[in-house]
Amino acid sequence: MAFLALLVAAGAPSGRPCSSSIFGDFSYETCASFCKPNKHGVCGWCKCRACSYCTPPPPPPLPPPPPPPLPPPPPSPPPAECTSTHTGDFQHVGCSAFCTRSSKSMREHCDWCKCRGCPHCIPPPPPPAPPPPPP
Repeated sequence: MAFLALLVAAGAPSGRPCSSSIFGDFSYETCASFCKPNKHGVCGWCKCRACSYCTPPPPPPLPPPPPPPLPPPPPSPPPAECTSTHTGDFQHVGCSAFCTRSSKSMREHCDWCKCRGCPHCIPPPPPPAPPPPPP
């Protein structure tokens, strides 16, 4: 009889459908007056599942999408053109492994296009121009 009184007091089903294995529980979610936040196990009852303290918090927001990939770097400029009188020489400035810094090698190799790009074969910049004579 008490169950019928509780059912009539609760009114017609108005919550989402619900099922539990608890005898005498409702078949829909609601928040009955006996449901208390500190009472152990109340959220297992359909009679309490609609209470704010029984509904799970919303999921955390999704992380932002990753930034778009960086554009590819610009292509390297082509090597400087070069001409020499040596057979089999490059047609561009380079620095091959056989180009060494010894004075003999520098005399022999720095006129090759294959070696003109090596730091020891690059001629130093010209000295600065002298200042103009005073008036």
